[in-house]
Amino acid sequence: MNVSLSVSSVILLCWTAILIPGLMLLSKHRYTIPSFFLFIYAFVAGIPAALLAGMYNTALREHTQLKFFKSGPYYQILSYGVGPGLGEEFWKMISAFTLLIVLLHVGYRLFRHEAVFLFATTAMSFGVVENLFVYSGLPPGNLFSRSLLPLPFHTCLGFLQGIGVATAIRQRSVVRIFYFYFLCAFLHTLYDSFSILMALLVHLCYPDAVILWGGDVQYTVSLLGTGAQIVLVCFLFVIGAIMWLRIDETEELLPVPTANWDDEGGTLQ
Repeated sequence: MNVSLSVSSVILLCWTAILIPGLMLLSKHRYTIPSFFLFIYAFVAGIPAALLAGMYNTALREHTQLKFFKSGPYYQILSYGVGPGLGEEFWKMISAFTLLIVLLHVGYRLFRHEAVFLFATTAMSFGVVENLFVYSGLPPGNLFSRSLLPLPFHTCLGFLQGIGVATAIRQRSVVRIFYFYFLCAFLHTLYDSFSILMALLVHLCYPDAVILWGGDVQYTVSLLGTGAQIVLVCFLFVIGAIMWLRIDETEELLPVPTANWDDEGGTLQ
């Protein structure tokens, strides 16, 4: 692989990694100054998350019956649930949450939307590392689609995790964190299992089908699965954009205690 091809592959795999955070920053910072250091911190936090998730998935494939692509449909769905679902979302969330705790511990002043941005960027970085290390050898069309679908999908799930953590901090409720974690794990499992679910659906509706729409059944199932993934990503992207625009950029993540004037004693409480 020559240098120009390597550069083009990186661009095809990661172009949305520039577009998405750029749109998030441009659409939010009217009264506050964006912290580019926060973006760098969050992006770096996604790297160990991707490496740990890769080790976790490898251990599942080598030491359990969860073989992903080499087992029956139900085992594959279970593999996606335990691996990419519960596993990858755990490592993304724990990495972003650790960074959040460190920043708060050193006195970093965070706004609520910045915490959400932190989680979204960490998840996006996870997707970038996954693309570069696992899928860089694919044809150009596949490289482009990896940046068009999985990368925004990872970012949307990280965004939801950030919403969950920010809400949990504001409401002082740990339950919200677990709720959004399992929601993201379910959505990730669903995304990866769409082709399998479509194959089961086609087999249920057309048990003796060999050719559909003038093509092979496998090709039809692949189209249906990809179409379902596109619908899910677009839905999450629209919902995320609406939630992002509704966040007050002047609202701090940790509420600042306000002083109350005691009218009777004339002192501050």
